[in-house]
This record gives sequence, C-alpha cells and structure tokens, in this order.
Amino acid sequence: MRHFIFFGAMAGILALSGCTAGMNTAMPDLNKCFSAQAEIRAGGETVRGKITRTAEYCWEMTVTEPFALEGMVISADNDGTTLSMCGFESNADFSDEAVSALRLIMEAYEGAAKGGCTFGENVLSGTNENGGYEISVNSVKQPETVKISGKGVAVKLSEWEEVSGEEMVIE
Repeated sequence: MRHFIFFGAMAGILALSGCTAGMNTAMPDLNKCFSAQAEIRAGGETVRGKITRTAEYCWEMTVTEPFALEGMVISADNDGTTLSMCGFESNADFSDEAVSALRLIMEAYEGAAKGGCTFGENVLSGTNENGGYEISVNSVKQPETVKISGKGVAVKLSEWEEVSGEEMVIE
C-alpha cells in the first residue's frame, strides 16, 4: 500500500511538472514595430516583398515579386489603402487580392495585439469581421505566419526584425 501511495504521489508530481516544465505559454507581445520579408498567397497568386508595421494599424509593403509589380508600395491604415508606383499614387477603394490581403493580415494581427485571441501551442487564434485567423509564432515569439481562414490568404514572414516606430499605444 505504501508503494502504491508513493508511486501515485510521484506520478502526480511528474504530471504537474510536465505541464509546466519546458512549456513557454506566455502570450507573445505583438505590440512591436517590425520589418520582415513576406510571401503573401491570395487568390492563387503569390506576392513577395518587405512588410513593415510602423505603428498600430499602420502597415506598408514594398513589392519585390512579381516583376510587373516590383517597386509598388502598398500602405494600409485605419483610413484606407494607398498604392504608389512610379510616382503615381491612388487611394481608390481596392478589392484586388494582394491589396485586400494586406488589410486582412493587418486587421487580424492588430486584433491579436489587442488580446482578441487565444494562445496555445505557439498559435494565436481569433475571429474578427473577416472570419477566423491564426498567427503562428516561433520559439522566441516572433510572428512566422498569418492565415485568414475562409479568405484563402496566408503570409509567411522571415528575416523578422524589430524596428523603431511611433510610440505604440494599444487600447
């Protein structure tokens, strides 16, 4: 009987330590300005470039591929989306896949940054007016992918680096 109690107690201790040992369950801090190489897939198309978050709801992407769009800058914020290329600028109501994809990614990320999500197994999951989203983070809690379910939009982030930007105030 003593052995049963001893082994039962040891099993309980091991089970409890297994729940916390080595698991990094702290919520990632997404309230940082960053820059990263991005590969956005939307509507069967792939666009590559450098994506930058300069402040809350202030994002920019400079397109490097496809060649026909190289140098295009897509800026998204609370006021809308602006495209600029070769000295021309437009802020019309865009519905193009790549442009709307940047807005979808921005809205999912900003929702998660405000805590509107759950976190487990290195994935932040949540919903917003566009549907469900998932943001996976690496071992140092930097975002690696953002997927918008039901919209066919996904972005892979690499070469992630924190950059200085406006003072981040998330309400």
